[in-house]
Amino acid sequence: MGTCVEFWLGSKDGIKGHFLDSPIEEFKLWLEIYGDEINIVLKQEVCLLVENILQYGEKYLQANNEKEAEIIDRMIDCFYGNFCDLERQDLLINAEDSILRIYRYEESYKYIKQQCDSKETEYLDYILQGRGVGRIAGLYPYESEDGVYKTSYLTSFECQQLKLLLENFFVPLFDIFVKDDNYCTICTTYDALRAACLKDTGLIITIA
Repeated sequence: MGTCVEFWLGSKDGIKGHFLDSPIEEFKLWLEIYGDEINIVLKQEVCLLVENILQYGEKYLQANNEKEAEIIDRMIDCFYGNFCDLERQDLLINAEDSILRIYRYEESYKYIKQQCDSKETEYLDYILQGRGVGRIAGLYPYESEDGVYKTSYLTSFECQQLKLLLENFFVPLFDIFVKDDNYCTICTTYDALRAACLKDTGLIITIA
């Protein structure tokens, strides 16, 4: 099927609140049982991080160096890319039902950037490039472990701003875009943003 993009309803801060409100103790036990079987990268470090979060809270989601950022990213990737996918699908709610290949999003987002001279277009990069938790954008940038799977997010504010951008520039063209394989992902992105805004929350994005 190729590498595809999916949008899920997150928390107002995008992903951190959603993760912290999830059954982390269950995730920890699942890691201990299945971590070796599914070849979790940095399993020992990830398990220790999960234990520290359970004991001491969200301060352990703050990365102070590249290694800590990598461990946090691998934990978040494992939670959403493995645990939620294989064990607890109920923890993720679709913001938009389409599962379309990433190249379609790359082409349509390139088109948006060509048409719009706006800082909000950087949010499109967040969607496709992956985004680390626990640091500001650009500090210890997120890196996919295998070059394919990525986890990302948009905050509720970012969803509102990007939705407004698409409404101002592209909504009148949606009847055309929705029938065009090259640009239909502008419509699916807008639908996901609209769903998040209606819930006053952010988005989680998984690419796999």
